[in-house]
Amino acid sequence: MEAIMQSTGNTEELKQEQDENAEIYKQFMEAKESEDENAAKQAVERLAENYKKMFRLDNVRNILLDLANEYLEFPKLAEATDNQFGIGCSEYVAYAIQKYYGI
Repeated sequence: MEAIMQSTGNTEELKQEQDENAEIYKQFMEAKESEDENAAKQAVERLAENYKKMFRLDNVRNILLDLANEYLEFPKLAEATDNQFGIGCSEYVAYAIQKYYGI
């Protein structure tokens, strides 16, 4: 987030992108609860588009795969995400990202 602020200096834009991420994570939880693989795929696509805007990149595959790995390898990060969006959110996001990218 600090890198975004340094590149754009636009706190309003950053807030919009953070709010969008929160909505996407809610979509992940809805997909998890309903076991809707298509909704999970759409959430990954939406997350990718938001990350492209946030990080000013054309391809965010590696960033999202790194995020998935971090959720699986760092319990504190997973716990923080789960506390905000619901138990199992981080693991499900990781699963959906890896499935989407064929890992």
